[in-house]
Amino acid sequence: ELGLKSEWFDRRLRLNLSAFHYEIEDYQTRSASGSNPVPTLLNAAEVETDGFEIEFEALPAENVRVFGSFSWLDSEYKDFPFAPFTSLGTSALGGLTTTIDDASGNDTPLAPEFAGSVGVSYLLPMNDLGEMNFSMLYSYNGGYYFEPDNRTEQPSFGILNATIAYRATQHWRVELWG
Repeated sequence: ELGLKSEWFDRRLRLNLSAFHYEIEDYQTRSASGSNPVPTLLNAAEVETDGFEIEFEALPAENVRVFGSFSWLDSEYKDFPFAPFTSLGTSALGGLTTTIDDASGNDTPLAPEFAGSVGVSYLLPMNDLGEMNFSMLYSYNGGYYFEPDNRTEQPSFGILNATIAYRATQHWRVELWG
């Protein structure tokens, strides 16, 4: 892993970068397959992960903060023989059928290829009355697989959060968020 943590323009911009390559032997993963799925801990022989991350925080004007992060990830099983694979049953009753197969080359579960967020906050001082804080954050996730067989997938999604907060004193705060 290589990284850089930096501050620029009289600490008004913070920029952190990292790039990494991991080779993990005896990687533990979980699976819940079969007609009556029970979470099981499995041992994949080898996983390889490459990626990079960028984080930033900027203060472009007084009381305004802009921040975010972006990541790219390529994480896959390099060697995972004897992995459980599920498929829809072919009998009249349907259900799931579990077989053993090789998951080598499949993406690791819960590892989105791309994720990122960007946000902004504004602090409004109100003298002796306290302060108001307004903030918004948008997060994006490129989607991921749930199981080593890469059959079930969480599609990409985005989430927008917003907050309005009033702080009367250091110990008292009211917040509305959604």
